[in-house]
Amino acid sequence: MGFSRYYAAQTPGLVLTGEQRATLVRRTYTLVLACVFITLGGTWFGLQNESILVAVAQHPIITMLLSFGAAAVWFAYTSLSPSSEGYDFLTPAVIAGTPLMLRVLQKPLDKLLGPLYKLLNALPRPLLVGAALAVPVVLGGIFTRAVGGYGGLRRSAFVSVILGYILTRRPESIA
Repeated sequence: MGFSRYYAAQTPGLVLTGEQRATLVRRTYTLVLACVFITLGGTWFGLQNESILVAVAQHPIITMLLSFGAAAVWFAYTSLSPSSEGYDFLTPAVIAGTPLMLRVLQKPLDKLLGPLYKLLNALPRPLLVGAALAVPVVLGGIFTRAVGGYGGLRRSAFVSVILGYILTRRPESIA
């Protein structure tokens, strides 16, 4: 009797039961919590050992290897199960590329952000490190609600790395 211009709702690529969704959420949040604890422990250990800070400052390849390793782990993790968004190549590029970009542009950024660094020097270092560690958690919640999916994660990773860099960077010319 005629036609309808409304199409039947298409089901997403993967339909999970309630138990499967709960298991996926538990695993994801367990991984996130483990990463937070590992980051806190690594940061505490690194800040307690001057030789580690000096080695990383003298050999920036260490930071690059860690960021590329994190990108590889993220790609492997998201490739384990099919997603309605398909394979995620852009998020690992953001995870690995943002620290690389900051390293390449370090001198111009130090000149540009010099006045801000002088203001941040007035704050206690542990407060700035704590704020840098809290930024990804806070922004992750905000961007996930606002954008959702990998897009929110990409924005959170990009902005968090840049803000963490600004909060913790201490150029020799300023300090």
